[in-house]
Amino acid sequence: MTKTTNIELPIGPAIDAEPALAALSACLPDIDIVAAAADSRAAHLTQRGTVPAGWDWFAADATQTVIGFPRNDNVWSQIRSLFVKAVAFVGAGPGHADYCTVMGTKALQDCDVCYYDALASPRLLDYLPSRAQAIYVGKRGGAYSVERDALEVMMVDACREGRRVVRLKGGDPGVFGRLTQELQALEKWGLPYRVVPGVSSMAMATTGTGMLLTSRGISRGFSVTTPRLATGDAGIPGADELRQSPILFFMAVGKTHTIAAELIADGRAAEEPATMVFGAGTAQESNIHGTLATIGDLVENQSRGRPGLLVVGPLADRANLYCRDGALGGRHVLLLLPTGEALNRAVVATHDLGGVPVEWRDGEEAPRFDVVLLDDAESANHFIAAHGTDALAVASVFSTFAADSILPDLESTALHQPTTAAMQTIAAHLVQETIRSTS
Repeated sequence: MTKTTNIELPIGPAIDAEPALAALSACLPDIDIVAAAADSRAAHLTQRGTVPAGWDWFAADATQTVIGFPRNDNVWSQIRSLFVKAVAFVGAGPGHADYCTVMGTKALQDCDVCYYDALASPRLLDYLPSRAQAIYVGKRGGAYSVERDALEVMMVDACREGRRVVRLKGGDPGVFGRLTQELQALEKWGLPYRVVPGVSSMAMATTGTGMLLTSRGISRGFSVTTPRLATGDAGIPGADELRQSPILFFMAVGKTHTIAAELIADGRAAEEPATMVFGAGTAQESNIHGTLATIGDLVENQSRGRPGLLVVGPLADRANLYCRDGALGGRHVLLLLPTGEALNRAVVATHDLGGVPVEWRDGEEAPRFDVVLLDDAESANHFIAAHGTDALAVASVFSTFAADSILPDLESTALHQPTTAAMQTIAAHLVQETIRSTS
């Protein structure tokens, strides 16, 4: 294939450039990255300790050299996305290790370094591979074992080094888990991450002890808050604050117009953000974003009979949603592979590159997806028999074999590679397209 773009990489003094250039060439087959004379004003290959203050960097190979670049250099930010792995924030659940989810334990089994809290069961560390580091960063009696700023630097640097990082937090990380601050530390540098929800201590303290949060004739809902204020003081929310707090409605699809109208009549702004979440946690998950003034019509026109959960409040504003960086940019990748190690590695690779892996089994509904990886003709034939070739036509299709025999009328890219390498190539294809479009 003809290379279409040339990018110069200045080389710092006394630097062996060959390992980094070889790694870049292998990862970006359609782009020529060529060594150039030292120039500390532009992105350049150097020793980690000599990267200019405020610049970003990443390790392209296993040596001590790194590629430093200005934070506003979009080309090298795109290239870096192929060499860093999404940090996994994992909910450890409350107390017993068995309350950590299967997805959470899988993340632990594949990580290189795990930063864990005081509330996470130490038994969860048994899932770590022998190569992994376990670093305690918990808080006891109001005292941090590692200051938050230092922890954020540790996570950012481990990610830049290309290590697979797990941040293990007690309960559910999104409920009083200080998750926002740690996500913002990664977002500041454009680094990818994913969040694995966990079982909250709220569920264990109620359902787990026999106190049901919802029970017909006793309670049809509940509020969750904390007496701790951002200032460090204590105090419970007043009535006005509670009335304006975020609120979630289960089984709300057929009642969205009524809910919105009553909330507005009760004093909430018509412009307040509202989101309907369909199929949360499934391969068909999708969201409809709007406001209290618009969400009723949006849901009525797009619900298609699906059940959903309505979220009202500032957290439903698109601007407040956590983002998904990475080479795959949050794209949903349909993995048409048989169950086994190849599929497991494809799932890990998809997570690493900032994508959402989508698995499908014969007899299941057609999932939501943006990219397709065909790695098995039988799996592909089962999907086509169930949902038709047109179901694949809406996505970018890649295959590890010549797929013309089963997809004669569908444009696809043959990779002829093992599964994990194929995922890296798919990500590189997307990154190279972005670079070419902006060069």
